Amino acid sequence: MYKSDEFIFCIFSYNRYLYLTNLIDSIRLFYPENKVIIYDDDSDCVLLLDFYKKLKQDLKFKVVMTNNSIKKIKHGGLYEMMNLALKQAYNTNFKYIFFIQDDLQFLQYINLSEWCDKTFKKWNNTFMISPLFFQKIYSPHINEYIEKKKGDFLFKNYGVADIGIIYLERAKKIGLKFDNKGEKHNGNNYYKKNHQLIFSSNPCLSWVPWVYSYKNKNKKGLSFHNNVSAYIKYINENNKLKLYQNKKIPFMEDYTSLDNSWIPKPYIFLNLSFKNTIIAYLKYWKYVILNPLANDQK
Repeated sequence: MYKSDEFIFCIFSYNRYLYLTNLIDSIRLFYPENKVIIYDDDSDCVLLLDFYKKLKQDLKFKVVMTNNSIKKIKHGGLYEMMNLALKQAYNTNFKYIFFIQDDLQFLQYINLSEWCDKTFKKWNNTFMISPLFFQKIYSPHINEYIEKKKGDFLFKNYGVADIGIIYLERAKKIGLKFDNKGEKHNGNNYYKKNHQLIFSSNPCLSWVPWVYSYKNKNKKGLSFHNNVSAYIKYINENNKLKLYQNKKIPFMEDYTSLDNSWIPKPYIFLNLSFKNTIIAYLKYWKYVILNPLANDQK
């Protein structure tokens, strides 16, 4: 049985009303009993602020507005918010804290209690695991940073990431703290301390493709999405069975598709520039042409 009272979901958000509401719709669908805290990095979007006022009526949700004023740092106040969420969670009875960003979407229900208990017991040197789908656009280099051991996928040279489920007791014991230097720095730092980031072969969470983002609190990129929930189609029963039996790297594109079906696969997950998008596709199709079995990952 899934024990929702063991988990606190923490969403980190800034000025992305459509993505956040889409994410919350998916949480309400698959994990309706979970307590959710939204940490907002001082957003000024009127739609979003009005949404927060309405959200206060739902006792499962809480909004924490922060005023980090860190505009010269690439990720704004993200890491300050993550550290604040950890500090506050240490003073609760929750066993796990789930770090989620606002451009993500749950695609299916999995029993997080069973998966976390099993995986943390198996991996004593792990304090963070992630039920996140991989992105097929990066498959040309996937084996350079992912390896499989004991039925799980290990992220080479990473001990922690910006997204995933943290075992609070272990995190508190090692004094986990996120540095503003970014995910790669933090991942490498904790990996060198003998901690290992683990991924699932049967994930439930994915990035939404083709989103706009904020760097230094300035908007970058474009979005193909409008005010319609479920930007990614939820996983159907046939694909749920395939995922449950999956032994290979789980790419989101292999198990579902977008509401905007005209968008080509593989998807781009950060549309920061036209140049980078073209380069990403050229690398991918070169890989597919030169490797006929490229879609059959290990």
